Amino acid sequence: MQLLHLHLFLCGVFAAIFLHGDEAIMYIAMGGAACCFLLSLISLKYFPPFLRQALQLAAGALTLLWASRVHEHLPMDILLVEIASMLGAVLFIGRTRHEYALIFFISIGFLGYGGLMPGRIFYLQVFILAIFHIMLILYSSASPSNGTPQSKLPMATQNAPYFPKHPISHRFIHIIGTIMLVLLMLHSFPQMRSIRKNGLIPVSFATEQNILFPHVWDKWHKPPTKKTGGDVANNNAENVEEPKKNSNEKYEIDNKAPKIINSANQPAFDSRNGNGISFAVGDKLVFRARSPAKLYWVMQLFDTYDGNIWTTSKIMNSAKAGPDKYIPVNEVEVPQHISLENPVSTFLPYQFRARQAAMVDSEESIAIRIPIIRRSPFTLSLPTKGNLPPAPWRYRVQSFVPNPDIKKPPRAWREPQRNNGWNYRRLPADLVSDRVRQLAKDITAGAENPFEKAIRIRDYLRNNYTYSLDAPQVPADREVVDYFLFESKTGYCQHFAQAFTVLARLAGLHSRLAIGYAPGNYNLLTNYFEVFEYHAHAWTQIFAEPYGWLTFDGVAPGNLNIQNTPAMLTSLIDPFGDEWKAHPPELTYIPPPPPEQSMVKGEATQKTEETFAGKVYNKASEENMTQNPNALELTKAAAQIGWQASSNWAANLWRNITQTTIMAWNGVRNSFIIIIYAFRRMSLLETISTAFALLVIIAAFSTRKILFRKIAFLWRLYRCRCKWFLLERRTTTARERICTCHDVTVALLKLAALKRPADRELGEWAKELATISAEISSNLLPIANASAIVQFSDQEPSERLADDAINALPKLSHALSPFLTDALRKA
Repeated sequence: MQLLHLHLFLCGVFAAIFLHGDEAIMYIAMGGAACCFLLSLISLKYFPPFLRQALQLAAGALTLLWASRVHEHLPMDILLVEIASMLGAVLFIGRTRHEYALIFFISIGFLGYGGLMPGRIFYLQVFILAIFHIMLILYSSASPSNGTPQSKLPMATQNAPYFPKHPISHRFIHIIGTIMLVLLMLHSFPQMRSIRKNGLIPVSFATEQNILFPHVWDKWHKPPTKKTGGDVANNNAENVEEPKKNSNEKYEIDNKAPKIINSANQPAFDSRNGNGISFAVGDKLVFRARSPAKLYWVMQLFDTYDGNIWTTSKIMNSAKAGPDKYIPVNEVEVPQHISLENPVSTFLPYQFRARQAAMVDSEESIAIRIPIIRRSPFTLSLPTKGNLPPAPWRYRVQSFVPNPDIKKPPRAWREPQRNNGWNYRRLPADLVSDRVRQLAKDITAGAENPFEKAIRIRDYLRNNYTYSLDAPQVPADREVVDYFLFESKTGYCQHFAQAFTVLARLAGLHSRLAIGYAPGNYNLLTNYFEVFEYHAHAWTQIFAEPYGWLTFDGVAPGNLNIQNTPAMLTSLIDPFGDEWKAHPPELTYIPPPPPEQSMVKGEATQKTEETFAGKVYNKASEENMTQNPNALELTKAAAQIGWQASSNWAANLWRNITQTTIMAWNGVRNSFIIIIYAFRRMSLLETISTAFALLVIIAAFSTRKILFRKIAFLWRLYRCRCKWFLLERRTTTARERICTCHDVTVALLKLAALKRPADRELGEWAKELATISAEISSNLLPIANASAIVQFSDQEPSERLADDAINALPKLSHALSPFLTDALRKA
């Protein structure tokens, strides 16, 4: 049985990770499963269960530590599969039936996940082999106990393989029938080249098949012919590199493939000429993307300005500045599926801030895996050395943007003293003129929070300056922002973006310069964003709580060449509208309201005020075309209305339950993300300390009952000592001191598991304890005699009698110490 589970697990790991995840992780999981299987064969005498559990916990902690370090570079599904593969391998050590049952279900999940992935070689063979193992496991797991529950069988019987007494032909008939069913399914879903990317099972979520542009809509992707200019100049044609053919690769380079610009040598953005990233000029399609939000496409960010160029500082590349570590109050997930058709740079566009990104295998060679390199947390790029396959390059990006439903109003950010994001507010003192500083103060005077300040600067630039691609050249002896704001007052996107960034910093805001692309043209027939070369753009990002970084553009939306195609359908099926023109794009994606909210107020009021009797009478009158319906007709109408009302109530109840569940899941997911990011910012020592603290907490929780009993034991012992300290002060009468001494003695005997029986006096019990300890008996007798005199005599006890009892109490406590220690250990 163990071997069958091991073979099934190896098949599942191979099906889920091969040619899709990290092959090193696949080998680690498969090799670890084999090693753990061998360890499980060691006798329990030499490898007890607690050591097995300790080894499993240690392996699980190492797996989670690894996941916290790489989670930002992997898609969530691949990360979860790789974590499950390593944790599943460790389960073999336990050698218990419930752990093997868990391994069985994990393997089934791996097989299903592998079937959802794009068509890969060897998957069909592994799938059929896994089906064979599943059949054997199901036939081998029958109970040999004739109805006895498995939990009541001996351990050896529980773990022993067992084949029920069925004829061999009976089993092979089932196995052959299963194989024929699989072949029938494969015939129904042929693995042709055109649909191979869908996998064995049709899925509801987006795959790389969704990135392919339908050829039936080819005519709609043609760009407008009137627009031939771009917003960013192309002055670095000499940096174009022609991909060279590598004989070691499994693909051939197409001579007609688009040439790309090696942007690794261009870490700066020229403030005067705008050729920092060398976007091409023209009407060629750069990429198309599927996204649920209309946002700007980021390629590079800059935070340092010296008057001529914008560069990226080390603190920004490390993402350790205060604003970069801020997590918004609430976020929504925005997945993007991008097909890069004609790359103009090795930088890859994405929306907002990409948390995860993964390249999708190309159609020509599904075995090719192009790595996505993150030179910083704000850039995605391809390798600059070596050959790349011909475009299109398809990749997925997962971003989280601020939720527009936040009820909490924006407020000023309280920065921590240790790291306050100074790099996003720094400007050289001799660079900015006094009139620029005064202009920033005048624009933002009276604004209550950073969000309002940014809106005022944006509106000022849109209302007072002209956007033109024919802007005059900035003189070499003039600073760009000052010249644009007070002399030329005409510029293109980079002039607006630089002026916005500088004015925001002078107003006390955290700001940085962004370059990339405008949202692009939205194709209403294919639901794709089509981004062309003329969509190249520059803008500003402003930090404002509780949203985090937001996109602000000083260029009016009417100056951007953005349109829906075909234009005749815009008024009918445009899903985004024009709201993003008046607000930051991140805050404009709002899910559509439920259908019942679209009802006009007059109808809602009328239907609410109509009584049940009136509804029944009207329905019966309309259906039977009479003004006086009889009792049968009224009963029928009442039943129909009642059934409809109950159906609507059930539907509303289910909708509310679903919405509540989704909200709870989003809260749990956001909390998990916050915990993961907090865990990721820890150093190695802090991580180890946190893991150790978690293990201590788990151990304390598992033994909480024992801990509570021990704490209660120590508390009662502490109360006895407190009473003894009060006796030493001798502030009460002799009778009261003897009574207190008696109570302390009885409590100590009870704690030491020497409790006096109810049918014996304390003096009699002291004599019987002589067989256990003479010291206990001799010290207990003075206390028993004193308490007997107090109990059975009306005379006031003497001071000497009370002193003898009090002096005997510490000696009795010393004699009971071994018994108290033993009782504490057994508590």
